[in-house]
Amino acid sequence: MERRQILEDAIRQLSPGEQQAIKMLKIREMSLNEAAVASGMTVGALKVATHRALKKLRDLLSDRKEKS
Repeated sequence: MERRQILEDAIRQLSPGEQQAIKMLKIREMSLNEAAVASGMTVGALKVATHRALKKLRDLLSDRKEKS
């Protein structure tokens, strides 16, 4: 499986809010303020969602690597 597909599969395992935060900030490269306005979240809530999402992604991808 290629890296992009692995990452997309991992992102689908996140909550909807975490998925949205990752897609806006890391994939679309929006600023925090732009992403907050677009999502209707506060900047603080967006930072928390992003932090949690990145931790979950690291854990998911690490677990996958260990199983390989």
